[in-house]
Amino acid sequence: MLEVRQLPGDMSALELDRADPKRCLVAGLFEESVKVGEARRRFYTYIAPGLCHNQPCLVLAPPEGVPVLEFLEHGFWLSFARERQIFLHILEPENGKYRLDGTDAAYMNKVYVEIQSRKYYVTMQDNIYAVGIGGGAAVAQQAAMEMASEWSGLAAFGEMVPEAGVYQQRPGGLRNVLLWNGNYMGEPLDDVPFVLALMDDIKGRYVVDPSRVYACGQSGGGMMTSQLALRAPGVFAAVSPWSAIVDPDHELVLPEKIDPAVPCLFLFGDSDWLCVDREHGELEYHVTHDIAAFLKHLMKLYQLDENPRRYTCGEISYNVYLNAKRVPMLTVGTVKGMSHANYPRESWIAYDEFLGKFSKRADGTLLYMGEEIL
Repeated sequence: MLEVRQLPGDMSALELDRADPKRCLVAGLFEESVKVGEARRRFYTYIAPGLCHNQPCLVLAPPEGVPVLEFLEHGFWLSFARERQIFLHILEPENGKYRLDGTDAAYMNKVYVEIQSRKYYVTMQDNIYAVGIGGGAAVAQQAAMEMASEWSGLAAFGEMVPEAGVYQQRPGGLRNVLLWNGNYMGEPLDDVPFVLALMDDIKGRYVVDPSRVYACGQSGGGMMTSQLALRAPGVFAAVSPWSAIVDPDHELVLPEKIDPAVPCLFLFGDSDWLCVDREHGELEYHVTHDIAAFLKHLMKLYQLDENPRRYTCGEISYNVYLNAKRVPMLTVGTVKGMSHANYPRESWIAYDEFLGKFSKRADGTLLYMGEEIL
């Protein structure tokens, strides 16, 4: 059984190690606490032997249903902290369960503040990471979103996520390629109702802001993202497909209207074999005919200026298509030198620079930075 100790009440009574003045003056597994609302919540801090100040920190939200000390005793986290010489701070779900109404996210962020207090050890602000496992994954994600400027990174190890259905790619081809809205034995599969039912289930279990629901995905997920925008425009405030926007193996059916309108940020590599046709590509970024037809149709439906505003940020060149109110209803970004792949900052760019600026009222009215766009 692990020994849990209390941190000294008088740290000044401990002798400094003159040979290594940055070495922590205590080592072991300690109990600490923070005040969340009117209650105090316990958390554990593990300081490996010989650990020095200003090492990286992991604040860990462990899975539900397993006592924290049992989780630590039978897991690898303590040995990982010793080997990597890092601070490890472990949350404790109340009564074995997490609350996703913001209470436990606030608890995790209070732990962040507490370990910065320099009462017993010194952590470095630029090296504190939120980690969540199982039910703790949602808590870590909520905490990181609440204090995005403080956390240095997030790692969430949740339960299995839904996957695309089976797709028999082509006659004589591999039968178990996964693709959203694929087909099997010649029969089409429709995954849109599944995704919408999944969203309804999530809304029944978690607190969701219905005015700020977005879709994004890469490759086959990009194709599905555009389908969700076309077929459920009342649900999504904005979308961002990556590395694909239409399925080249299926006939392109363009809608007569998208009501209410759904803004779109399309990101892909300028060497993406699925999106780019160097010899016969269309528009300024040489996309394939199907993609060009889709984008031109969006410009027509949304009455956009077909002469885009252009700018470059790092490796990405953007073409921004504005409506009459100068709202960027369509943005196309090409990543220099990238093939059919994920760009490392893709999620951050999509959310922070595009998706998060749009919201949608219950009556379908679209807002851009809080203002009506039409």
